[in-house]
Amino acid sequence: NSPVKVPLLVGAKFNYEIRMVNGIVTTLITGKVLDTQNLNKAWKGAEFFFKAGCYLGNNDETARGYGEVAYSSIEVTHQ
Repeated sequence: NSPVKVPLLVGAKFNYEIRMVNGIVTTLITGKVLDTQNLNKAWKGAEFFFKAGCYLGNNDETARGYGEVAYSSIEVTHQ
């Protein structure tokens, strides 16, 4: 898979959502589906966690970037 680019202005608010329903993982930004993956059946019954943060993708040799994240709310629901 290649990265999906979503045009957002610096400081713009957006909603980011990760859904896992019946073995299908869907990622959305502000209601737009970015990616859908079928979970491998070998993972059935496993417990999962999701982390919120700022991950720039830099490594120790090329780390020159700067990132900042401010959350206005975080909601976790289980069905």
